[in-house]
Amino acid sequence: MKINSTEAYRKIKQGGVVAIPTDTVYGLVASIEKNEAIKEIYHLKNRPLHKPLIILISDPEEILPFIKTLPEGADLLIKHFWPGALTLIFSANQLSVPSMIRADLPSIGFRIPNCIETLNLLKMTGPLASSSCNISDEKAATSLQDAEKIFGKSFPVLESSIIPTGQASTILLYKKNRWRIEREGAISQQMLKSLLTPNNFNR
Repeated sequence: MKINSTEAYRKIKQGGVVAIPTDTVYGLVASIEKNEAIKEIYHLKNRPLHKPLIILISDPEEILPFIKTLPEGADLLIKHFWPGALTLIFSANQLSVPSMIRADLPSIGFRIPNCIETLNLLKMTGPLASSSCNISDEKAATSLQDAEKIFGKSFPVLESSIIPTGQASTILLYKKNRWRIEREGAISQQMLKSLLTPNNFNR
């Protein structure tokens, strides 16, 4: 069911889950302050509880309350690839990131999606817990129609003119003073090598 940003904002603030477009694939989002809504993402996807979600944001400054420190190289990565198809995983401030979002792990991932409709929604809601719009281990939705096929025609989907690429974001983890590719996606290893020094990037 196609909805606009005002309707999406209302549903999220009331504790609902909404499907949203991004530059890569469609995602499911919920308020980071609503535990039942976060649980619902796991339930809808049949996602194992030991697999974390990520947090979508609209501005890099929003990371700071959720992490311990901004590691070396993060500013360059953010400047070059956000908004875009790069997910960055940092050591989490465990007091401010709900344990269910990070699946009790000491880390948490962030992304700023390159999609104007979703960015506008994020500016209204603030940071949102997110995962891809699919049943776990199945293909993620790349259109409103895909999302409706997966979760039903009454499921709320934010309207958008963007056509996602269908290629997942690249995931970078910062651990032990080095960045490590956890999943190579739209951002290639070669693109990352051009920014990061050999001393802080495991190729």
